[in-house]
Amino acid sequence: MSQEREQVTINVERPTGPKISHAPSLGGLEPYRRNTALAAQKTAAAAVAVIRHKITVTLALTILATISTHIILSILLLQGAGFQVRTSSSYTGPGDINGTAHAFWSTRGVTSAFSGNVFRICDQATGAVCADATFASGVLTLPTLGGNACGVITCVVSTIYDQSGSSKCSGPCDVTQATNSLRPVLTLNCQNSKVCITFDGGSVTQCLLSGTSATQAQAVSFSAVFNHTALANRAMFALGNSVIFFGSAGANEYFIANNSFFNFAATDNTNHALQALFNGAGGSVYLDGTATTGQNLGSSGITAAAFGIGANNGCASDAWSGNFFEVGLWAGDKSANNASMNSNQHTGYWSF
Repeated sequence: MSQEREQVTINVERPTGPKISHAPSLGGLEPYRRNTALAAQKTAAAAVAVIRHKITVTLALTILATISTHIILSILLLQGAGFQVRTSSSYTGPGDINGTAHAFWSTRGVTSAFSGNVFRICDQATGAVCADATFASGVLTLPTLGGNACGVITCVVSTIYDQSGSSKCSGPCDVTQATNSLRPVLTLNCQNSKVCITFDGGSVTQCLLSGTSATQAQAVSFSAVFNHTALANRAMFALGNSVIFFGSAGANEYFIANNSFFNFAATDNTNHALQALFNGAGGSVYLDGTATTGQNLGSSGITAAAFGIGANNGCASDAWSGNFFEVGLWAGDKSANNASMNSNQHTGYWSF
């Protein structure tokens, strides 16, 4: 007598999951075996993916390291060959601190965004070959003159460009000298591998002169970086006939004036950073981080006259003897920024 078994399929339905069918011929544990095997397969696949990912990351890091090494070696080789290789770096200029100037002249850029010509050089021997030095992204680039670099030949400065963008002289207040023999010399590696402009203070008055400036009432702020020898009665900067006037009064003594003179002590043959405020009885001088306030430097603002760098009285007298780095004039009281300007000039660029 034969017996016939009845096949039964049990469906278990969970509120949050799918239906699971159990085949009676495989026994009650078969579904769990299948799920376990599937889980094992997924785990193995995940493990392989992780291993492959790690291999990919390691390979990518190795490639990046190799590329970086080649870039660094390329930069070193280019620098060794005499090229100026520009790398991204942080640069801050005086205009980033004090804002837009009435006029500004320097051997560096006025702001971090400035890109353009800063001064023009010519060969001292003939004056026949001239080209502009440029500044961008914190880097000064000197041109060659007839294929010769400054240092191989002596370069003189024919123009210092006004970088303010204010156009206060019916255009930029560029200061220029047309006569080659009256041009100051460009000095390489003057300070912290940076250049400066050197005036000899001899019988020949080296000086550069601008067009006529627009007027500006007080308050007026002044900033300069300079180095002077021990010759007395010399002017580094002047507006007209001693209207705004800065120079040397004698050995280790200097003055700044706005019709009224204020004398202060400073060491000769040493780099200095000077900030000053022309504001009647509220004038002040801030030299290398030390403030002298409550000084009356005079009552005039900027008058309709020419700016001169390297002498006084329209480049006619008091020839400067020493180095010029920068000078600028700002409308308004900028004395709140004196410490920042001093730090920027001392340690931010020239490092003295």
